[in-house]
Amino acid sequence: MPVPVPTLQVALPVPLPRLFDYLPPPGIAAAAVAVGQRLRVPFGHRALCGVVLGHGEAEPGITLRAALELLDTGPLLHGELLDSLRWLAGYLHAPIGEVLATALPVALRRGGPLPDTARRGWVLSEAGRTALPGLRAGKAPAAGGIAGRGA
Repeated sequence: MPVPVPTLQVALPVPLPRLFDYLPPPGIAAAAVAVGQRLRVPFGHRALCGVVLGHGEAEPGITLRAALELLDTGPLLHGELLDSLRWLAGYLHAPIGEVLATALPVALRRGGPLPDTARRGWVLSEAGRTALPGLRAGKAPAAGGIAGRGA
């Protein structure tokens, strides 16, 4: 009896209300790819960036194309966010691939790398650190400040 081939069910940003089955990229097992990870896959004569939404099995004898590349080290969309986007696709009667693509910034939609989010945008200066102990925590602003100005 032939053994079924493990596949990835991928949502693509195309106006079709279905998922597409692909083999995992060469050298990567299907079980190692998590739901919510992005893949670059061949679609017609072009390559598209899609999101894995499930795992499946192809019947023996069916020819499937392999994904070109795994773009993320972990799931980019997961948990409550992914559940909400699935709900939104159903509510709007919109293809899930287009909804997921719309939820991503353009650079990620095109398969770009996830930017470094560990950087801080604001850092307390030395003047702020030295003034911090003198601030009155939990107190109302002094009269004459912005809040104390009359109309």
